[in-house]
Amino acid sequence: MTEIVAFDDIKDTRRIRREMPDGHLYNTSFIDHSKEHMGAPNVFMIESSENRILDTHFHDVDQFQIVVGGGGKLGKHTLAPYSVHFARAFTPYGPLVSGPGPGVAYVTLRARACPTGGAQRLPAHREKLEKMTGRQPWQVTGVPRFVAPGADGVGMRLIDGLKDDKGLAGYALSMNPGAKTLGPDTAVGDGQYVVVLKGSLIHEGVEKKGITVIHLDPKDGAFPIVAGPQGLQGLVLNFPHPTPQVKTEAKPAAGAHDKLWQCELCAFSYDEAAGLPEEGIAPGTPWAEVPHDFICPDCSATKADFIHLDL
Repeated sequence: MTEIVAFDDIKDTRRIRREMPDGHLYNTSFIDHSKEHMGAPNVFMIESSENRILDTHFHDVDQFQIVVGGGGKLGKHTLAPYSVHFARAFTPYGPLVSGPGPGVAYVTLRARACPTGGAQRLPAHREKLEKMTGRQPWQVTGVPRFVAPGADGVGMRLIDGLKDDKGLAGYALSMNPGAKTLGPDTAVGDGQYVVVLKGSLIHEGVEKKGITVIHLDPKDGAFPIVAGPQGLQGLVLNFPHPTPQVKTEAKPAAGAHDKLWQCELCAFSYDEAAGLPEEGIAPGTPWAEVPHDFICPDCSATKADFIHLDL
């Protein structure tokens, strides 16, 4: 069932979720039917005060997160509006560090509510990951590029990295005032969100200003998007079909020609041929010469948490 919720409609529900010595979190719930059934969609916005640290953690379901204000760091990735992060179920990521000034605000979107509720932090919950026999961790952080609308008043561009053969996709959408378009097919994955970030859309004669969240079930079909009088800038996010949790065990190192090392916790890979120039590690640097204090850019695991992949 299609559900449309604008921040203006629910801003009075904004509440302090946590007050601590290092700051606070505000929580605003857009969509939450978890008390009715756990398979329901779930959307909420977190506003975290400056310089707060949310430790590396994971969830039991796939999720998107969109930075809608402020900035900070996720692992070693710089966050700014409108960075998009997708994490598959049971994939650790973080820490999430709120930047200075306003801190960071982000919207979390799930096709299905998380049965365990909040973040499962590491190292406290590491044993749970280690005992799982069917975990397939994967994540990506992308920055949408909003292209100028074409002759039809619409511009849509795939967000780099947000695409797979299971239905995962993310699009940056720009529309001129009054322009109309149909969203992507909802049947290819496990549900879809259309998120209005700037401007507004018109639905059934009513203007819905950003931030507005539209949830679509796979059976709902393509959503008719009509831009408001100031135009529209937003995102269209498709959830993939749930990934069968069938773990592939890594094989022991077999020879010097195999030069790929992978984080056991989040599946980030270090390719000796490519190195990590952004981390000061030149292409061609053997794993043995990577500094001992190296940490995973995605989940902050240590070098000891990497295993050699036999290709």
